[in-house]
Amino acid sequence: LVSTAMALRRSSSFTRYALSLQYRGTDFLGFASQGPRGEDCVTPDGSDLRGIRSVEGRVLEALTDLTGESNHENFQVSSRTDRGVHAWRNTAHVDVRPRKWEALGSKATHDSWDPLVLQRALNYHLATQCRPLYEGEIVAPDQLRRRREGPIGAAGESDRVEAAPSWILSRQRAACESDLRILSAALAPPLAPNEYYDGQTIWEDEPAFIDWNARFTASGRTYVYRILDLSGGEKDCGTPFERDRAWIVRTKRGLDVAGMNEAAGHLVGLHNFSSFRGKHCKRPLPVTRLSRVEVILTPYGAASYLGVPGMDIRSEKANMVTVIVKGESFLYRQVRNIVGCLIRVGKGNMKPGNVKDILEARDRALAPDMAPAHGLYLADVEHGDFMF
Repeated sequence: LVSTAMALRRSSSFTRYALSLQYRGTDFLGFASQGPRGEDCVTPDGSDLRGIRSVEGRVLEALTDLTGESNHENFQVSSRTDRGVHAWRNTAHVDVRPRKWEALGSKATHDSWDPLVLQRALNYHLATQCRPLYEGEIVAPDQLRRRREGPIGAAGESDRVEAAPSWILSRQRAACESDLRILSAALAPPLAPNEYYDGQTIWEDEPAFIDWNARFTASGRTYVYRILDLSGGEKDCGTPFERDRAWIVRTKRGLDVAGMNEAAGHLVGLHNFSSFRGKHCKRPLPVTRLSRVEVILTPYGAASYLGVPGMDIRSEKANMVTVIVKGESFLYRQVRNIVGCLIRVGKGNMKPGNVKDILEARDRALAPDMAPAHGLYLADVEHGDFMF
């Protein structure tokens, strides 16, 4: 049994594709689209967000440029990341009609998109989204694809807008060209078992099989948090390169990685993570299972960053500390809250056993502040045996 909605989409010649994405989250508002009044505009409260977009907003724009507004739907990501969080590999799905689709009964005029062509075409449109920007000119609104909200100028001048400052244009150009890429595209499996089907229900709302869905078929997610630990005389090594890609901390003797791993061991397994749950978490239950929480130390310097052996004479006391957290699903901001706790252990402000006490207390107020967003990476999302 399958749902009526699924059958209708197929009768309209939609094909579901699985996508994997990679992005540098620094200049994004996060993954989720904020709508026309929440990104790439001057908001009603006066916030200037021109040139600042969401990942989802840009992907949807690329899909519309490529296929047309009515020829794609149901774009959904497996993991929505916060503002400033990066993704080495996130996954999503989208339904797309064939190229130059026209309704002719139940048939389409052209074949479905080849996945490789779809990937390359989307990357082309992602890379050219900054073309409508004009620097140092006054341009009419209908010449700009970028949205603006609120008052634009004095009376009688609302039909013309002033171009954004050059630094905003330069920032968006850089983001358009390199900060977001589609890594792969593949035909999604047609069906996935419905975990809520009891073998007897025949109603449409609980069919035996559902459309393959990037979010609900994710069998494992791996997050990595990078901490640049500067100790001894090295107080600035790597900061120009890591300032928005790692949490930079300065310690006298270096982080206690052994103590951090001891504390991390208390978090592995099935637990109530209320103490590490973000304020606006919408999950009904705070119980999740973590299969791996591990802290790894790697010397940081020219040899590791540039790949040049024998050049670490002046940076032997800089280390990259990486926190790896793996599980099937996560609470809102769970990983950043865990890292905020572990680093207190690493600095000697808490004992490893205190982490167990905080976990068992189930009280967010007892846990330390969460780690900043820019050190966090969604490293991988797994979908069982389906590889793409």
